[in-house]
Amino acid sequence: MYCNSKSKRKTHWQQKFNQYFYPPVNVDEKDEVYQISIFAAGYQKNDFDIQIEDDYLIVKAETKENDELKHHHILNGFERYFKLNPKINREAIAASYKNGVLEITLQKNERDVSKKTSIEIK
Repeated sequence: MYCNSKSKRKTHWQQKFNQYFYPPVNVDEKDEVYQISIFAAGYQKNDFDIQIEDDYLIVKAETKENDELKHHHILNGFERYFKLNPKINREAIAASYKNGVLEITLQKNERDVSKKTSIEIK
């Protein structure tokens, strides 16, 4: 899996830092699943938006409450992009948010469903 991020930070250096490091992410491959852990304390469950678009899993977060914490530089929001492996069953993706960690579980298909095409040489 490939990971990238976009951020709504204001300064150039914050954007560069957040492009690669915020929030911290751990991707673990197990026998039957990929487990993505995003360490995003300070958000609420309804602050997250997780979508699949083309070959990417997109995780977005933005605080929806209008309080002083929203203006803290950590809670401005983020976007992370994960390139999906053809082995992932897109119908069996689950997510949960507990104790500041967003856990996303991606089930693997029983067989590789990558599109392979042979080209006939004439």
